[in-house]
Amino acid sequence: MTCEELILKMGKVRYEFNPPLSIMEIIDFAYHRLPDQDEWEKWWDEKAAHKQAVDNAKNRLIKLKQTKTGINTLIKESNIRIERWMEKKRDAENEATASFYEVMIEDEIAEKENLKKSLTFFGKSFKGTDDLIRAKTRPITDFINFKGGFAKCLWHDEKTGSMKYYANKNHVHCFGGCGKHDVIDIVMALQNVDLKEAVKIILNK
Repeated sequence: MTCEELILKMGKVRYEFNPPLSIMEIIDFAYHRLPDQDEWEKWWDEKAAHKQAVDNAKNRLIKLKQTKTGINTLIKESNIRIERWMEKKRDAENEATASFYEVMIEDEIAEKENLKKSLTFFGKSFKGTDDLIRAKTRPITDFINFKGGFAKCLWHDEKTGSMKYYANKNHVHCFGGCGKHDVIDIVMALQNVDLKEAVKIILNK
């Protein structure tokens, strides 16, 4: 395999990695590490394994968010991580390290609060317009993973995600021409159901 062939191969899949491979990283790797084929294959396998692990974790997260039991499991896991970070903060050797763990704790607490909000969509009875209004407030991120704020559009085929998520308004906008969609549109497309069924799924009825 030539350097040019390797650059082309890596360039085609660079967005599949987390974080995406930069062009400079690809060129540097191709021209400086290509002579060692064993090293190249090992590096590629490590990147692929990491990507698979990240994808598996994201898929597990989405699946668990679909049920009350799953969300409670995530909250318990979050509590464990918070305790772990707090211990590390207490044992930190300097202020900079302690500050790092403090940030980790704050992020984890914020994520746990978001999980608790998702629990409000379980076990309550609403009807008609109330159902519709309430359903539209459920975060789209409970159903789709976004990388860098983008995901592949559900309404047309594409290799690079053009559907951007706007958390403040809880909607997505596809820059590929599909326009704006809310969480109900998302669930209708994902589950291939009508509006009424989508609302039931969102509200876990």
